[in-house]
Amino acid sequence: MKYPAMIRLAGLTVAVLALSACMLGGQPAPVTIMAPSVTLPEDFRAEAVEWSLQVQRPVADQMRDSERLLVRRTPSRLQVYPGAAWLDSVPEMLQSLMIRTLTDSEGFEGIGRGGGLRARYRLVTEIRHFEAVDDGGADLGVDLVVQASLVHQRSSRQVASRMFRHSGRSRGKEIGPLIETWETVLNEFLVDLAGWVLEEGALADGEIGPGDEEDRRRWRDRSR
Repeated sequence: MKYPAMIRLAGLTVAVLALSACMLGGQPAPVTIMAPSVTLPEDFRAEAVEWSLQVQRPVADQMRDSERLLVRRTPSRLQVYPGAAWLDSVPEMLQSLMIRTLTDSEGFEGIGRGGGLRARYRLVTEIRHFEAVDDGGADLGVDLVVQASLVHQRSSRQVASRMFRHSGRSRGKEIGPLIETWETVLNEFLVDLAGWVLEEGALADGEIGPGDEEDRRRWRDRSR
């Protein structure tokens, strides 16, 4: 199975809103709201599977479970980038981007957050890093690290896992170049994730088989 080198984001939509955000000194300041919008290219092709996928909300620590755009100064020091924020909390935004990308691939019977969706597998993710990096140079880096697991719903067995690591380097420290770098990094992550889920799900199908009772028995035998 082959995939294009990159998903094309339909521009990282940026809206500048005059919010009454209390900045240093107590003065209101405009805040740049970053809202990524994903669109797959027309030549994207994926081998379809005959099952649905549940995409769970990513797990994140308290600092990353927010709308704040973070900057890491040292391995143990995080700060907030002033005057900029994501449209939603990072886990909610990333979940929506993953669902949109996987849906647009047209490779699944259905994609959803759960609830009424009867899915064969669920995608479980944990956000390890989602921040800019300031190492004292003239520009900023971007660091995205997500741990992903594909879990068989009926048996609750993990059929595949992978640590996704994507990074980039911005031209300078201003918000404009930083937005472009985030666009590239998100591109790489989303296409990588989509290809991985389809491939690992198809491989797991070959091992699990179609029968529910047989599924459970085979997975129990493998775990002994």
